[in-house]
Parts: sequence; C-alpha cells; structure tokens
Amino acid sequence: MSKIWYPFSQEAIKSDKIKIVKAKNEMFFDDKGNSYIDLISSWWTSIHGHCNDEICDIIASQSRNLDHVIFSDFTHEMAEKLVMQIDKMTKSIFAKMFFSDNGSTSVEVAVKIAHQYWKNCGINSKNIVISFKNGYHGDTLLAMSAGKMSGYFDNFVDLMPSFEFLDYPSTYIGDENFAQKEENVLNNLMEIIEKNPDKISSLIIEPLVQGAGGMNMCRADFLEKIVKICNENKIIVIFDEVMTGFYRTGEYFAHTNLLKTPDIICLSKGITGGFFPLGMTCVKSWIYDAFYSSEVDKSFLHGHSYTANPIICAAAAKSCEILQRGEIAEKILKISRIYDKILADFPSDICEKPRICGTIFAFDIKCEGGYGSQISRQIKESAIKSGLNIRPLGKTIYFMPPYCIDLSNLQSYIMKILSLIQNII
Repeated sequence: MSKIWYPFSQEAIKSDKIKIVKAKNEMFFDDKGNSYIDLISSWWTSIHGHCNDEICDIIASQSRNLDHVIFSDFTHEMAEKLVMQIDKMTKSIFAKMFFSDNGSTSVEVAVKIAHQYWKNCGINSKNIVISFKNGYHGDTLLAMSAGKMSGYFDNFVDLMPSFEFLDYPSTYIGDENFAQKEENVLNNLMEIIEKNPDKISSLIIEPLVQGAGGMNMCRADFLEKIVKICNENKIIVIFDEVMTGFYRTGEYFAHTNLLKTPDIICLSKGITGGFFPLGMTCVKSWIYDAFYSSEVDKSFLHGHSYTANPIICAAAAKSCEILQRGEIAEKILKISRIYDKILADFPSDICEKPRICGTIFAFDIKCEGGYGSQISRQIKESAIKSGLNIRPLGKTIYFMPPYCIDLSNLQSYIMKILSLIQNII
C-alpha cells in the first residue's frame, strides 16, 4: 500500500488509484495508455483544460526571472498584473485584494476580516456569522464552521465556533415552489436578526450554486434580497465564489449582474487555470478603511509563506487574460445550449431535479444514498471504465467541463453517463 494519504478517500473500501502520466486539454492519460475525458475539470480547477500552452509558457518564463519573495516587505509585477485583471473583471467595485493559498484560506481570511472590521470600529458585540445548510466553504477551522451543516465535518464540531444556519432555497427546472422556499428563508433570516440585534458580524453564502453540498442552485433575485436585508441591518455580506468564479455560472462571477453586490468575495480554484493553488479575498473600500491606521493592533495579522508567489501570480494573470477574450464567452454559451438540448431526452424515470447554471449541469438520481454511497461509487467506476471522469456527490451527478472541451462530443459524453446510470439503477 502506498504511503500517500489521499484526500476525501476511504482506502479500506477502495485503495487502488489510476496513475496519470500526462494531460492535455480535456483529456488525461494513464500509465497503461488509457485516456479519460475530464468532465469535472479536475475538482473544478482546470477551466482552460490541462497544460494550456500560454500558461505553461508564462510559468517557464517567470520561473527563470523571479521565483519567490517575502510579500510583507516587497511587491512584484506579477501580483500587480493579477490584481489589475481581477479589478477589471469585477468592475472595480473592490478596493483591496488579499492573497492566500487556496479556497479554504480565502474564506478563513474573509470571515476574519469581517470579524475584525467591527472590532476596529469599536464594536465588540458583533461575533455571530450566518451561513447556509449544505454549504461547503473549505477545510480550515472557520471554513469548516461555515459549512458545519454539510455533513463533512461531524468529527470536528467540538472545535468549531457557533454559527447560525439558514436553509438554501435550492431550485431546479420545473420547480413550482421556489418562491415559497425563498420567502421562508428570508423570514428566517429576519428572525435571526431580530433575536440577535447588533450581534451579527457577517453572512456567507455560495452564490447561485452550492458546490460540494450537492450542486444546489438558487436564483439571482434571492441573492439580491439577501444582500439588501444585510445592508439594511449592517451585516457584512461574503460571497464564496471559490467555485462559481471565472465564468462557471455564465458570467465572470456569480455577482457580476447583481444590482446589489457583496462586500467581500472569495476566489480560488479556476483562478490559475488549474496549475497552482491560490486564494484571493477582495473587499470594498469602507472595510479596508477600518484597517488603515497608525495603530498596529488594527492591522490584519494574517499571511502565508508563499503569499502571492510570483510564478503562481503569473499563471493566474495569464488565465484571467485568456478568460477575457471573446471566444471564451461564446464557448460558455454553447456549452449551456448543449445542456438545454439534453433536457429534451432527459430520463425523468430515473433522474430528477435537472438544473443548469452556466457551464454547470446537475441532476439527482432517484435513489437513496449520501456522499460515498455504493451507488455513486458504481456510477463513477462505470464511467471511468468508459473513459469518462466524473465524481458524483452522493445521488447528485454533475458536469463541469473545461471550456476547451470538444463541443461536438460533449452531448454524447453526457448521454453515455445517463445510459450507464440506467444500466445500474
């Protein structure tokens, strides 16, 4: 048995791993010569596909020029380039951007900033954070706390600070009850606020799509109402855009077309095009103003050894540059249209609750079983044998392909998965 301890895996159930030796675009290849279509962008990161030539080139060039420098004392061109790209893509609504190492830490940073903001303003009573059931925000302590109701972290509940939780008004194509679900959540939010006057620091939500919690989707109108209520009650709004960012939901970000925007956003996953881990937390000017002081105690004392590594920043800046080219927007739209075509032949006898958001297509199998269940393992293993890489979330099957995927074959890949499910159920 290998000495490697693999993430989100139970090796007592299944310990053999496929050894991947090469990857390009939407495909990767194992040591036995088999090829696989990556229909989930390798944990939602490889948005341009694998080994994008332009990003490979900038990594090689940057690694020969500046590998790393301590970021608390120095700056560098690649960090500045990346910030300029993110600023352009977010329409300059954020004043400052804080670098960290991954999605979990970008959330950790966001919750800490929101908490310290109130203390810096001389308000010590605001220490409650509101989150959503089935949400997943990462594996560090505050990130786990925000996702406590997801079912992933039961072994660590005794370590976590207390959060308040709301239902996520998950909707789908043909849902006739979305309005009532949204109203119930908004009423519950007001109840929490009324019970805890002047005690709520922030609210964190995965906008439009909850990822690891089951690809649950909500409406943009609901997000507008959430932000409005929080603004009226002096609650900082955090959008965890770790998964939804960088065109996943059909726009640069899930908040792009909202009239009422979040105060803080968390970015990661697709930011580097799948090459390196990187997190960014973006905040509005009025939040940063509370930290800008001659008092050292008001500084945000947080950082990582590899903060804003120049090679990583170079990859991310190039990835963002590629995203802003017109052909990417066209590809995103075409992927979504292919999903619409699949709905015409959707097997509603075995699957239910189809939902689409940008390049994300998800549905539930009509069966029992949670995360890691036997049925989800069977489907995943059957797909791999057919050369298709998916990773079911319990009874939820989803597709989140890289934007470079061969569109002429995407529909057939998904129909193949649906056929496999019919043979297994």
